[in-house]
Amino acid sequence: MPTTFDLSRLDPKHSNHTSQLTVDVVKGHFERGGEMQWQSQTINVDKIVLFNPLPLESGLNKSANNDYHTLNYHPDDKVQFIVNTLSVRPDADHIVRIDNVQTPLPSQLTLAADKQLFISEKLLSSALSGKEDITRIYLELGELK
Repeated sequence: MPTTFDLSRLDPKHSNHTSQLTVDVVKGHFERGGEMQWQSQTINVDKIVLFNPLPLESGLNKSANNDYHTLNYHPDDKVQFIVNTLSVRPDADHIVRIDNVQTPLPSQLTLAADKQLFISEKLLSSALSGKEDITRIYLELGELK
């Protein structure tokens, strides 16, 4: 079980910002049978790609769309990842790997906020203009309520 940590301290604007963490590294999901690989390892955060605080209130109006942030080392990488940008509760942690990318993805994608896109890789592929090689890396629908 992870130790308590205030994620807002990763915000570069935070008055008590930190860029160094001591972590346990788990292969898999730490709450679902993941295997401990290394304990008490120090990591340095070189760059915050996106810091988007999630409002604590529930019941706020949800957009008709989900915004995804594209992660890659270079725009012409053949393997790219898209990550759903959390907006309001309820929302979904959703990370997708896309292989054999022929044309660079935009840095941000907007997709309809359709729960089926989370569940069906075929529908997600269609929404991404037919990108065929899609693998869901992570999906969590129940934690951000």
